[in-house]
Amino acid sequence: MELTVYRQASKERPDGTVVYKGEDALPFVNDNVLFVADGLGGAAAIRHQNIDPGLFDPEKLPEILFGELCGGELPQDFARYIRDSFFELYAVRDCYTENINNIKKSGYFASRIVAGILLHLFLYNEPPFEAAEWIRSLAGMPEDEREARLKQAGTAFAGEVTGGLKRIAEWGKLTYESAYAGLALLGTTVCMTLFRESDDEVQAVYLTAGDSRPYFWGEEEGLCQLLPDEEGADGGMTNYIRANEDAEVRIRCSYFSFGKPCILFNASDGCFDSKYFLSPMAFEKLLLETACASASPAQMGEKLTETFKEYGRHDDSSTIAMKMFGFADFEEVKKSAARRLDALHRDYLDKLPELLERDYDQEPEGLDPETDVLRSNLQKALFENYDHAYRSLMLPEEIPGAEEPVGAEEAQEKVTTVPLPGLNLQSLKSPGKGIPGSEEWLKEHAAELERELRASKEHPDWDLPPDLTHPVIPEQPRDMDIPPSEWRKLHERFNRPWRPGGRKG
Repeated sequence: MELTVYRQASKERPDGTVVYKGEDALPFVNDNVLFVADGLGGAAAIRHQNIDPGLFDPEKLPEILFGELCGGELPQDFARYIRDSFFELYAVRDCYTENINNIKKSGYFASRIVAGILLHLFLYNEPPFEAAEWIRSLAGMPEDEREARLKQAGTAFAGEVTGGLKRIAEWGKLTYESAYAGLALLGTTVCMTLFRESDDEVQAVYLTAGDSRPYFWGEEEGLCQLLPDEEGADGGMTNYIRANEDAEVRIRCSYFSFGKPCILFNASDGCFDSKYFLSPMAFEKLLLETACASASPAQMGEKLTETFKEYGRHDDSSTIAMKMFGFADFEEVKKSAARRLDALHRDYLDKLPELLERDYDQEPEGLDPETDVLRSNLQKALFENYDHAYRSLMLPEEIPGAEEPVGAEEAQEKVTTVPLPGLNLQSLKSPGKGIPGSEEWLKEHAAELERELRASKEHPDWDLPPDLTHPVIPEQPRDMDIPPSEWRKLHERFNRPWRPGGRKG
């Protein structure tokens, strides 16, 4: 079972022509691959006015861009995907240069071309790339050997993508135009999943660059972002695909295994960065409610597409490629989603009904004492969990302040024993421990947060994560016995950008 979401901002001209504004590539999902890519509308805002005229013809475009790269006749399914990916370009063929907003940006072409390069490499190449066998071999390797192989693969894939991108730029006349010097040529993110399914698990390798995200969902674990965004403190991307001659491009390759049943999906930031999602739990809640209200995966995709016409207004595109594993049918997916929703309501939302919409920190005096204590407890619980997840599941080199690499045994111990948030990977290899924030959970872990806060002064360079509900830590809880100066330092670190991440080998 699978679905896609593809929403683009658009505007209708007086003559009835619809001008689409999005840069996301057409999402792709089949029995081997999940794929999304988000072309950069800012950093790659070059508008390509002098493109090859043949690109306006849906029958010619695939051959112009990919004919030579593929070395012969294009496979029918591949040609169809490429042809369909550029439907927004065909729509403005008769008015392309009449208005600057009709001229497509470099990011628009980049996401679609990179999609074509990678899909051809893994699905349509001759001889074929045996992705399932490659993943199987990775699964059987020692951790250090697997990481070395993945790093080598990432370097090789980055070379294939950037080399192909530069050649296709020449064939399609997608070059710099003088007014746009300094911008990225054909810049895009990429988030691709190659997976191998067995009776009881899904093994996956992720190819990522930029801030498009891979997600996991399980009934016990909830929603989990698997890898951190590649962004700097200012929010700008520190790595993405581009065709600039002097660019250093990286493709991260990461291996995961997941117990079934589960759901894997990749999404562009036009989904998860919505102002309607003050926390990851809000994003999860939308997905669960949409599943419960749908009769099929296709209808769920349609409903999400409609929802993101409003929820995705912050961006010009919203894209998801999703695959469901281990469920007998969609009714089983709905039952699982309903149980998870019940748990979220029982342990969070029934206690504070506006938890996902209201900023309680802005009105602490307006809360009654009982609600204020409950709010504080939930915040502390959620903060503790995200702090653990941040430091326990990320790659050591990605953790600020980390000096020594974590060994395979130590990393596995952390993954299977550290208490993680409701949006986590905790029970991929161990039974679920209950949803954080519940009364039982709070009793068990209340003391740990205070210890973590005391210990945090030993790691002044860590960017500590915000909890699920609020962008900053509230005023110091009355029952937290640490010096006010240490609380202020912690508060300052909480205001730094942070992106949750996780990995499991």
